[in-house]
Amino acid sequence: MLEFSIFISRNSEDVKELRDVCNSKNWRLVSKSLIEFYERQIILPLNWDVIFFPSPRAVNFFFNQFQDFNLSEKKIACAGKETASSLQRFIEKIDFIPENSGIISDVQRDFRKWVGDRKVVYIGSNQAKKSVLAGLPASQYEFVLAYETRFKPEAIRNCSCYVFSSPSNVESFFLLNQIPDGAIVISWGQSTTSELAKKQIKPTIELKSGNQSELITYLTK
Repeated sequence: MLEFSIFISRNSEDVKELRDVCNSKNWRLVSKSLIEFYERQIILPLNWDVIFFPSPRAVNFFFNQFQDFNLSEKKIACAGKETASSLQRFIEKIDFIPENSGIISDVQRDFRKWVGDRKVVYIGSNQAKKSVLAGLPASQYEFVLAYETRFKPEAIRNCSCYVFSSPSNVESFFLLNQIPDGAIVISWGQSTTSELAKKQIKPTIELKSGNQSELITYLTK
């Protein structure tokens, strides 16, 4: 019987639940992010109402520089439950958390409805897709660079299943790798699926939520 193996574009410390499942089933797991990050000085605009965090990393870089920043009069929005968990280490109340963060069209619709005409600050990286802002007039939001995302490509041994967690990881993966015939491909959300489509890859399944439990449910069913 051939060994079942999984590549996921996240580092080992970020996929503990998946690692435990793989150990229990004797699956080989290759957990490796193919991108790296560099902090930049964050310069906030003067007038805004809502701050949007697209990822846990954006949260960490922001609060590295603004530990004592008073957000009590601002609205806090984020991309999903995983980012919300990171935010809860720093603040008590989060005003907008999308239910299905992987379905970008739903997130865009719900965010537009919720934000109204309030001015938004988006905390992101140089590779940010800023998908949530689609449909908002350019005058209503301001992008703030918090960190740079750089590719860190590496040759990956062939696996049975590939899980891509972000568009940037897709780009970095294909600099040195291809997906073997017959492999399962799992995409974490619509943005990642769109990046895979540029490589003529259609995922076997697209995850809708931003947590590992949905991935594990699919792999173990």
